[in-house]
Amino acid sequence: MLSLLFNNHLVLSHRIQQLSCWIQSLQSRNYWQYDPCQKIPINITLNNSWLSGFIDAEGCFNVYIVKRAASQNGHRIRLRFILDQKQAKNELIFIRNFLGTGFVSLRSNKNKKYIIDIFLILL
Repeated sequence: MLSLLFNNHLVLSHRIQQLSCWIQSLQSRNYWQYDPCQKIPINITLNNSWLSGFIDAEGCFNVYIVKRAASQNGHRIRLRFILDQKQAKNELIFIRNFLGTGFVSLRSNKNKKYIIDIFLILL
């Protein structure tokens, strides 16, 4: 059952709430009798694949190349990594701190979408 795969493997608080509602719904219909749902998010580490899966699903990498006469090679190169998620400001701040760089900001006030923006400028 999918609930066994998800339970105790979630990081995002709103996903834990969704799983809890789903398990309660299954239990109320007597489809599934299961222990209580996960209440505390798991920690992000390099020992599991959660972060790479999250980046694969929600992140993107960009390379901008712009002509710039002041540079030695005549170009400015900017590498950018973006990761965004609705209603996950605290989780994105944790990821930013875990990675040791970047900025977390509100991308869309309408749906409370937050973004981590990490960039590196190569001259």
